[in-house]
Amino acid sequence: MDAHENEGAAALFDFLCLWEEDQEAGLDRPLAEYLARFPRQQVEVAGEYLGLVGPPTVLRPAEDSGGSQALSPPAPGGGAHRQVGNYLLLGELGAGGQGSVFLAEDPAHGRG
Repeated sequence: MDAHENEGAAALFDFLCLWEEDQEAGLDRPLAEYLARFPRQQVEVAGEYLGLVGPPTVLRPAEDSGGSQALSPPAPGGGAHRQVGNYLLLGELGAGGQGSVFLAEDPAHGRG
């Protein structure tokens, strides 16, 4: 294992310890907060987080009163994903004062 792999493994261990401490304290931090704490291992942390808490709610497009599309939870029985460019938005990972972070997939390449 090289130094980069050691760093990644240590960061994942730190994330898991922090997540467990948060759960014991009754804190439900959004994924975006963990990603900000571990910026060099965001993909790995996101994968672990989603494995622990499950995937986010799938979103579908909905028309607001101004005629533009807003994201909303899917209707019962499923619904279409909103597409942005080549990406399908699968769900919101977190939101804050500066915007939102979404889980998306590139169907052409089969990757998120």
